[in-house]
Amino acid sequence: MKDFCIPNLPINPVKDVIVSGEYSFLVKELENLGIHCITVKPCPGLPHYERYHADLHLSYYRKGVVCIGGNTDFSSVIPTLHIEKGTVLTSPYPCNIAFNHVILGNTFLGNIAFTESRIITYCRDNQFRMLNVRQGYTKCSCAIVGENALITADSGIYQKCLENHIDVLRIDSGYINLYGYDYGFIGGCCGKLSRDILAFTGKLNTHKNRADIRSFLRNYGISVVELSNKPLFDIGSILPLTE
Repeated sequence: MKDFCIPNLPINPVKDVIVSGEYSFLVKELENLGIHCITVKPCPGLPHYERYHADLHLSYYRKGVVCIGGNTDFSSVIPTLHIEKGTVLTSPYPCNIAFNHVILGNTFLGNIAFTESRIITYCRDNQFRMLNVRQGYTKCSCAIVGENALITADSGIYQKCLENHIDVLRIDSGYINLYGYDYGFIGGCCGKLSRDILAFTGKLNTHKNRADIRSFLRNYGISVVELSNKPLFDIGSILPLTE
């Protein structure tokens, strides 16, 4: 039997993930691990280099509930998943970041002003800790390690975590590829496959801070899975859905 994951924090091995449909070799590798991939279709309102990014298309912000602004229909894949229609995504920034925030347990981290209003209402109604940051690409910028731990290159997110007693590793910007940008983001190139496994799109050793990242993950008992032999590249996150 499948159960929906807590957002971003699977406990058992995941069975379904939401991921970009642009990279068939990554989908195949995840499927070889026994994971079913729900792939997002390109969103016509976004620029080419963002149009497949799951962490822009939608937010899996509470257990069993997705709020979506892209055009992918998940209802036929997992009928029990509740799908809410949110803001239609367009460009330029910040019209593309309504769903690009982080949910860590009962903490919301993101740019509140530009987040989908129903998500903000839900979090406030349920007494979430609301941490506002200027970085609109919050989910892109955060590799989620645990309920109180993440990795980021963003100085504002880093400072906000320190102020609120979230264990955070700050890394250097760059060393992650993303077509159309000078570089991609750490959150966009990874996703958790269980409590103790974090998958990366490519070789972690291509990142300057690889030793620090591995050490930080070991502190939480987390192993690394590399899904290709390529340098790290940003695909818009791997979002765990069921376990």
